[in-house]
Amino acid sequence: EAYLKLTHELEKRLILEMYVTTDCNQTCSYCYLCKHGNELYPPEFRKKDLILKNFRIYMDYLIENKMFYPERFDFFSGEIWGTDFGNQLLDITLEYIDKGFSPTQIIIPSNFSFILKEDTFNKVDSYVQQYAERGVTLAFSCSNDGLYNDVMTRPLNNEEEDKELKKGTPAYYKKLFNYCKQRGF
Repeated sequence: EAYLKLTHELEKRLILEMYVTTDCNQTCSYCYLCKHGNELYPPEFRKKDLILKNFRIYMDYLIENKMFYPERFDFFSGEIWGTDFGNQLLDITLEYIDKGFSPTQIIIPSNFSFILKEDTFNKVDSYVQQYAERGVTLAFSCSNDGLYNDVMTRPLNNEEEDKELKKGTPAYYKKLFNYCKQRGF
């Protein structure tokens, strides 16, 4: 009986990290996913529809087997947040939270490029609010090299966005830091 109680307590503290895709809007010179993405995630398995289908299958398994934990659930991916694909993943997760999946916290490493455009920024922030309304902290972990290094080591794949970032770097960082401070990231 003590073993079962301890096992249940440990299960509640588990952290599940879901690897999604190597697709990213940056080509960071030092990134392991960028360098070895095709080996880790062969292109035939990186189809968005397949990933979403398999994610639903996994979440159904958790619900059907009453595995409503872990306490923390993390998404690890190239930068997809604020895109249709990332939004679909967050929508599906919300759907399963409503069905009983109950992490207390979801953490997502991000380069925060979603704040470059007001509409994507607002969409991502609306998810933070929707998760909070369900008692789940959706937190983005800022992955950034800083004001002077970021433009050299982490170029955006979209040349127009990359130019905009380089042109507006002080404004970008001000918004980035203010948002992280406001949300406790």
